[in-house]
Amino acid sequence: MTPEQRLAITGFFEAVQRLGDCQVIRSSRYLGDIGEFLCKAAFGTQLSAQLRQTGHDGMEGESRVQIKFNNSTAGNNINVGNPKSYDILVVIIGPRSKLREDGHQSDEFKLYRYSAAEVLTWKTPKNNYYCAKEKLAACGAKSSLGGSSAV
Repeated sequence: MTPEQRLAITGFFEAVQRLGDCQVIRSSRYLGDIGEFLCKAAFGTQLSAQLRQTGHDGMEGESRVQIKFNNSTAGNNINVGNPKSYDILVVIIGPRSKLREDGHQSDEFKLYRYSAAEVLTWKTPKNNYYCAKEKLAACGAKSSLGGSSAV
């Protein structure tokens, strides 16, 4: 291991500690926790106390909310689970995601909201449900957190 690699790893775990102290992350699933935190910040979603809640991650009133976060530079599809297990899907695209749209700023998170009824129309021949870039572009309920043009 090089000194630069050791410093980067140490810095990562220091950042994880700070994010935990600030109550942004709640488990070792860092990216999922960050996505859930962003959804809560944007929409007031009440996150499930059970970190492994089956089918959804939180509630908005009586509506079950499934939250998916993507910041990957690889991959074109996000598996969004079974929409029969939730009422609302929120997909959050980070600034490094391959799925980001034009104009997506380097410090911005884009949030896309869909009804479960809409997601049901995305069913694949293998009975899965995926969100891809064209679904994000067609979304009628978009918002942003961060970035100089945030909504």
